[in-house]
Amino acid sequence: MTKAAELAKMGEVLTNSQIGGRRNIIINGAMEVAQRGTSASSKTASDYYTCDRWRTEASGATFNTSQQSNTASDMATTGAKHFLRMEVTTGNNNSGISQKIEANNIRQFKGEKLTLSFYAKGTNPNGGSFDVVRFIGNDSTTGTHEKSSLTVTSSFVKYTYTFDYPDEGSVTMTDANAKMALSFLQPAGDTSTNAWTLDITSVQLEVGEQATPFEHRSFGEELSLCQRYCVQIVNTHSAGTGHIILAGMSRGSTNKNFTLPLPVTMRNTTPSVTLTGDVRLLNPEAHDYVNATDTLTCGGVTPTLVYSGNMLVLLYTGSVTGVTDTGNADYNFQIVSASDHLFIIDSEL
Repeated sequence: MTKAAELAKMGEVLTNSQIGGRRNIIINGAMEVAQRGTSASSKTASDYYTCDRWRTEASGATFNTSQQSNTASDMATTGAKHFLRMEVTTGNNNSGISQKIEANNIRQFKGEKLTLSFYAKGTNPNGGSFDVVRFIGNDSTTGTHEKSSLTVTSSFVKYTYTFDYPDEGSVTMTDANAKMALSFLQPAGDTSTNAWTLDITSVQLEVGEQATPFEHRSFGEELSLCQRYCVQIVNTHSAGTGHIILAGMSRGSTNKNFTLPLPVTMRNTTPSVTLTGDVRLLNPEAHDYVNATDTLTCGGVTPTLVYSGNMLVLLYTGSVTGVTDTGNADYNFQIVSASDHLFIIDSEL
C-alpha cells in the first residue's frame, strides 16, 4: 500500500469510526438509565419521570412517557437498545422533552461549531413537524436560542444539525447551573390538541461540523454521570421488614443523626429527597420505634438535610414521639415494607 493510500485509509477510519475521548455532551443519550421508573402516565406537569436527564415539558399538554426496548430491526438501524417515547394524548405548543446542560460541561466550547445527531420516529397529525431548539440560559425565555424544524416518519431516521455555539450574552458560564438546553417540542404557535408520539434515541451533541458515530459508554459510566443529578436508593430486600438502610447515632439524648453515603458528588448542596414506602426509626437498645409512610417525618420531627461532599446527613433534632431518647446510642432507619423506589435524591437542573 502506498503512503497516499495509507493516509487515505487513516482518514476513512477517523471519519467512520469512534474517535477516542469523551465527545458526547449529552448524558444518557441512548436512554439506558431510568432510575425513577420505566413509565409514567397521565402527567400534566413538567418534570423528570423516566429516562434520566430527560425532562418532560408539559406546557398545557397531557402525556405519557416511557423507556422502551427497540426491535431487532430498529437496533440494527439506531445501534441502541432503548428509546424514550413521549406520547402526548392532549397536545399544546412547546410541549415535549428537553435536556438541560450544566455550564461547567460546555463553557470551553465558546466560539466553536456544534453538531447534533439523533434517531427519531413518530406521528404528528400536523405534518409530522416538531421543533428542535437549542438555547443558552435556564429556560427558553433566557438568553438566545436557535430553532430547526424536524419532520418525523414512522421509521427511525438519523437527523443531523450543525450550528454555531449560541451567543451567551450576559449569561454566566462558570457555575453548576443550567446554561444550555436541547429541546424537542411541538412547534411554538401550534395550539392544536391533537395527540402525537415522538420516539428518540442515540442523541449526541459534539464539537465540530462532523457527526461522528454515537459514543457508546458503559452502563456504569452513564449511570455515574446521571447520578450527579439524581441518585436512587432501592430496596432490594425481598421481605422488606427489618432491612436497615441508614445507620445513625444520638448526639446528646434528643438529636439523632443518620448518614447516607452517595455514589458521586452531586451537582449542588441542596438536593431534595423523596421517599416512597414505609420506614421505621428504631432505638434497638430500648426496643421501641415509630413508623412513617412516604415521608421522612418520624414521630413529629422532620429532619434537616445536610449535604457534604458525597454524604447526605439526616438530622432529627428533638424528641421523636414513640422512640426513647438515649444518649450516645445507636439508632437505625429501616424499611418496613418492600418498595421499588425508596429514596430519590434530586439535584436536577
